[in-house]
Amino acid sequence: SKEAVGRVLVPAARGLFWDLTQRDEQGCLRPLDYAAPHFTKFDVAFLEQELRDYPDRGLLSHLRSGVSFQVDLGMTFVLFPHLVSLEGGFAGVDKEVWKHVETGRFEVSEVIPTFPMRAHGRGSTPRKLEDRPRPTTDGGQPRQPLRRPGGGFYDIQSLNDAIVAGGFLPKEVKPRTEDKMMNDAILIHAGRFVFKEPVFQFTDDCRNFFMQFGLAPHEYPWSHFVWVNNAGRAVIVRERVLGFGVSASSNIAQRFAWALMDILARWFDAEEAAYWASLPSGSPEAQWRDERRRLSERTGREQVRLWSAMMYTDDPCFTVVGVDRAVRLLRTWRRLTTAVGLEMSIPEKRLLGADVTWLGVRHNSALGVAVIPQEK
Repeated sequence: SKEAVGRVLVPAARGLFWDLTQRDEQGCLRPLDYAAPHFTKFDVAFLEQELRDYPDRGLLSHLRSGVSFQVDLGMTFVLFPHLVSLEGGFAGVDKEVWKHVETGRFEVSEVIPTFPMRAHGRGSTPRKLEDRPRPTTDGGQPRQPLRRPGGGFYDIQSLNDAIVAGGFLPKEVKPRTEDKMMNDAILIHAGRFVFKEPVFQFTDDCRNFFMQFGLAPHEYPWSHFVWVNNAGRAVIVRERVLGFGVSASSNIAQRFAWALMDILARWFDAEEAAYWASLPSGSPEAQWRDERRRLSERTGREQVRLWSAMMYTDDPCFTVVGVDRAVRLLRTWRRLTTAVGLEMSIPEKRLLGADVTWLGVRHNSALGVAVIPQEK
């Protein structure tokens, strides 16, 4: 729109991001509203209450006000090309785009929605067990300097490089296969030789996990991509959520996963307290409990548990001793995901029994072995 561009280029309008999708009562364009509500389906009040003493206050800020990259990419207008991977999955990605428009994660505009703005390239990658590709956002563009027509180069930094250079992200810590193997060894021994109960495992999966985190409105200027509508007209889509391909996404999602595990541990430990108190003094079970309590005192961490849970980004995995305890842990996990408002994946991505696959490794709690499958 020449009118819109002309208005924002006058000296008094420079240095601001403008919302070109609406006008005020005088018919004038307005600056982008940073105080507008951000997208979220999480019960933020519930999370703030449950995590009121949680040390990662930055995570709470992302949940309360929307994810902030804390970057300054300058007042530049940049349109990046789509990725080659989009070609084979375009039809599936197109369906996903319009589904996300319906849910409010994306907003579509036939005019430039924000000025200045950045539009990233889109790609696609296959999903396991689902006939729908995963849309990707290329936050790494540009990977080479952009040449000016008259010589020299534009000073354009990629979103991912700016996020990393900003240094606001804490070190990302993820659970490892060996962590699960160590926990399983302790629980399998306890179940087989002390409590005489079977050991079960189950896994779950979060649907579109990154896209469940809404962006703070001040991040909208660098959260767009160019698309085409059903009439064949070019449109610009604003991503109001984290994208798969943005360097901050995994970090923030993993921190949220640890927070979920913290809530689950507090809930289920409280539920288990009555059982531990009921054990007859001197019994093998009570002796195991007392030994683990002494270990808790030495390590400063809760060690009196007949269950374990860890979550690698969007993939939680649980090990638990006993039928009754397994059922109760399943119910507690379901109660937590429902209370948070977490959207979970299709049932086919869940596993339950003595043999599950997690992070590409098969774990068998009946035999006490971990096996790398042939396809890996």
